[in-house]
Amino acid sequence: GLSSGAKSFYASQKRIGLRRCQSKTTETAACLNIHPLVEMSSPGPDAFHELFDPTVILLMRNPAIVIPAFLNQKRIKYKKLPGQMPLMEWRKSRDDSLENMWKQWKKQYLSWKNTEHYEIGMYLVYEDLMDPERGTQAITNVSQLLQKAGFATMPNEDMACLWYQTFGGDVLDQYYQYRYD
Repeated sequence: GLSSGAKSFYASQKRIGLRRCQSKTTETAACLNIHPLVEMSSPGPDAFHELFDPTVILLMRNPAIVIPAFLNQKRIKYKKLPGQMPLMEWRKSRDDSLENMWKQWKKQYLSWKNTEHYEIGMYLVYEDLMDPERGTQAITNVSQLLQKAGFATMPNEDMACLWYQTFGGDVLDQYYQYRYD
């Protein structure tokens, strides 16, 4: 396998600056990019099309789950208040930010769908990854796209083990207990 198969588009080094998933010493199979939430540059992803495979795996989250999870995590991070947000605080946060967050959620998908040089190879649904019945198939589908791009992947019969090692155990307990990650 690859020593570091996935990298962040936004990672940087002091002497080099923004690396954009490029490295002279390691091969990269996946480049994490959350454009347009963090803008790449004008005109966006198309400006970097020569660096990447044209097939995109777009990670999707159910907005009914991700928006409350985001607001709760924001409260934990910035207000240092652990645990679930109280109901009245949640309702106020939802009412204050739902319209803008919904627009951002849609923009995320439409901006990638409307790029000139990329095609969406698959929509990878986060909730499927966390599901014991659908998770193995989801990572098998990712594996097949990586194979088409020329990467060696694990045999399909090992995907259930890979899924459990990656998403199983404590991650699943937290997800099913609280319904957020």
